[in-house]
Amino acid sequence: MKFVPAVKPDGTKSMESPLEVYANGDCAIMGFPILDPALRSEAKKLHIEEYPGAARLIDVLSEYPPTDQATARATFEFLAGRSGGEQATGLHYIIFESLTPFAEFMPLQFDTLKTIEFIPTTSTLYSTGKKATVLMAPMEVCFGGGANAVSQLFTFVDFGERAETFLRSCGVRDEPRPEGVSCNSMEHRSGWLK
Repeated sequence: MKFVPAVKPDGTKSMESPLEVYANGDCAIMGFPILDPALRSEAKKLHIEEYPGAARLIDVLSEYPPTDQATARATFEFLAGRSGGEQATGLHYIIFESLTPFAEFMPLQFDTLKTIEFIPTTSTLYSTGKKATVLMAPMEVCFGGGANAVSQLFTFVDFGERAETFLRSCGVRDEPRPEGVSCNSMEHRSGWLK
């Protein structure tokens, strides 16, 4: 039954089930409706959860992955806060650490995320020469890159330091994996020979 006043991510007001709305406004980043701010202090009485659980976050990330760099960065930063990936370096984290369980993701859930294609990258389509957004799994990309031959053969990403903590937990590495190097060297022989 939908009886909880809520605000959708686009700002429209709606009525939602207590199981579909969350008290923390940051949840809107991933498309969740949030409790009407006027009722924020009543969240516990209404049995409204502060955040979605890890399983729900994974479902939404796999069904509705971010499709641009800005949304991806905001999403991954939000997930870093939900995955225990944030470092206790700021007052904001220290205050909220005692109020909410930040470490919600389990190792098995990170293993699941390693193979889900949710990281938007930009690739040039061979058939048209146009750039397009391609979703890739954490196991298929690396951090950093640069203007060298290796950066043209592998996909490198950079969503900022805070987002990196979440992506690293999902399996993104600093360097290409050995199996990726061997497969890529076979597919792009001319690039390796330059």
